[in-house]
Amino acid sequence: MVAMKLAKMFLLPKGTGLIRYIPYVFIIPVIVFHALALTGCVSTSPGIPNIYDLSSTLFPSATSSNNTLLKNEITDLITTAQDLQTELFNSVPAGAAVLFIVGLVALFFFKRDRKKNGVVEWYEQGKWSKIVKRGTYGALFLSAAMTFAAALATSQSAGALQITSAVMENASVLIKTGTTIQVFQWIAFGFGLSFALVVPFLAKPKGESGGEYVDKEGNVV
Repeated sequence: MVAMKLAKMFLLPKGTGLIRYIPYVFIIPVIVFHALALTGCVSTSPGIPNIYDLSSTLFPSATSSNNTLLKNEITDLITTAQDLQTELFNSVPAGAAVLFIVGLVALFFFKRDRKKNGVVEWYEQGKWSKIVKRGTYGALFLSAAMTFAAALATSQSAGALQITSAVMENASVLIKTGTTIQVFQWIAFGFGLSFALVVPFLAKPKGESGGEYVDKEGNVV
C-alpha cells in the first residue's frame, strides 16, 4: 500500500502532471533490448561479437578407441544446442516482443476510452471498454511473463549445455553461453514489467483543472 501511494504521488501530481509521462520512456529500452536479443539469436554477423546465445570452440580430437562414440555424443550435443537456439531462444522472445507491441496498441485505445467515458465501476463499463482494458493488461503482463520465461530458460539451458560439454572426457568442442544476450533479456523483462505495472496510472483520464483526475461525473479521483 505504501508503494502504491508513493507511485500515485509521483505519477499523478497536482499541477502540470508532466511526471506521469516518464514511464513512457520505458518503451524504448524494452523494444531496443528485445531487438538486440533477437539479433543475437538469428544473426551470424561478426560485427556483433559476444551477443550469441551459444558459441563453440573446436579442439583437436584425442586418438582413442572411443573416438567414434565421442563424435556421436558431441554431434548430439551441438544439435541440441542448435535446436534450443532456433526454437526456444528465438521464438519465445519474438512472441514477447509482438505481445508488447499489441499491448501498446491496446493501451492507446484504452486511454481513448477512459478519456471519453471517464473512470467508472466495472459493472458499468461497456463491452468495448472491457475488451481494451483486458487486452492491454493481458498483452503487457503476458509479454513480461514470456520475457521472464525466455530469460530463465536461456540461462538454465545454455548453462546446462556448457557444463555438459565441459565435463565430457576428451571432448573436442567446448560450448559457452552468451552472457550479453541474457543480460539483454533480463533488462527487457525489468522494463516491460515496470511499464505494465504503471498502466493503471497512465490510463487515468486527466481533468482540465490543475492536472486533477476526475471520473465520469466530474468527481476528483
